[in-house]
Amino acid sequence: MKKLGISLILVGLVFNPIIAGYLFSSSGKMTGGTWFPINLLLEMFFIAFGVFILNKSSTLNVKLVFFYIVMIASAGVIIEFGLHVIRRLFSPDEKRIAISIYKDQRWARDLLRECGEIGFTYSQYLGWRSEAYDGKYLHVDRNGIRKTVQFKDTLAESDTILVFGGSTVWGTNVRDEGTIPSFLATYFGENGSNVTVVNHGERGYNFTQEVLKFILLLREGSRARIVVFYDGANDILTAYAAGQAGVAGFTPQMQRIINEKKHSLLKQVASIIRQYIENHSMIFQSIDRIVLKFSSDMKTDQDSNLAGSASLNDLSSDIVDEYRKSYALLDSVARMYRIDYRCLLQPVIFFKVHPTDEELNADEHSRNSVLSKLYKQTYARIDSLELPRYNNLSHLFDSSANTLYFDYCHVPEEGNA
Repeated sequence: MKKLGISLILVGLVFNPIIAGYLFSSSGKMTGGTWFPINLLLEMFFIAFGVFILNKSSTLNVKLVFFYIVMIASAGVIIEFGLHVIRRLFSPDEKRIAISIYKDQRWARDLLRECGEIGFTYSQYLGWRSEAYDGKYLHVDRNGIRKTVQFKDTLAESDTILVFGGSTVWGTNVRDEGTIPSFLATYFGENGSNVTVVNHGERGYNFTQEVLKFILLLREGSRARIVVFYDGANDILTAYAAGQAGVAGFTPQMQRIINEKKHSLLKQVASIIRQYIENHSMIFQSIDRIVLKFSSDMKTDQDSNLAGSASLNDLSSDIVDEYRKSYALLDSVARMYRIDYRCLLQPVIFFKVHPTDEELNADEHSRNSVLSKLYKQTYARIDSLELPRYNNLSHLFDSSANTLYFDYCHVPEEGNA
């Protein structure tokens, strides 16, 4: 029993944040985040259990210790299972289905499930793209292109319109026929234009990535009559989250993957285990929410500092500069290939005059006053550039009194129409 007690104490010491960081973390240290308190709890548990066994070694037997271990493990399994049940009953999708724009739609639950099932794969030069998917309401081909429902009378020899954007163009939480490109195809078809519309939207893409994708398509021989870029949300949100402009949405995750490949096998295995726990363990995710709750005051202070200093102006100016440079590149390429194009700034909830309570409670971004200020300031600055093939659609839903946004930037099929 004494050996077991000493072994448990040694295991506890390994979970010490300093030691665990040195052994398992790619950075060599564990300075904060959710894993820091978890490691502290595990360290205290194993040391306390080990000390308990040492103190009771004369009265404990193997069967009793095994019973304790089974009881503790069972309690963990029960808690994990219970949290999964609670998550299923009160998941964000369940909350979203309950809002007015989805609650009477029989297809909503399956649609949101399908949208959550579509993963990502690596895309050369661009970083990522959607994986192929063949669902009831969502279809993505092997090239990562979301299906566009074309007008029924479109002829074989038709002009092509390419539509680029982030998840709003791609069609988050809307059916194939409810995406912006599908509505464009219907609009042109009903008005006598023989066109084929292609949805080149991708979740998380910013304007620069879209321009690069357009150039790559031209290199492969694709041509179009008109190219449309529908942006704003990702360009600003990713800059806000990263604290700098010109950062693609998944850049931090990709950098972490690249950096971890440089480390020892032990740290790479630890990274795989860590990512699995972070993605699948409800106990971890519950602790993560508690940590985020307690750290929200710090984030509020950071936002207050950003809003009250030149930092917000600098960040806005950098975002506009990135947009301007990408626009200039697009303009040069489009002129060279004699392709017409339009750049549009999309509406977001911060420009709606009277947002509903449902919209304001849709996600944490919808009520963020600093983010609101950053969007309004940045959109105004892009307006001031007076770009020739540019339109600001941010006030498109100003007068609507109904719930349209199901988060800070996405709208349902009626909004896309």
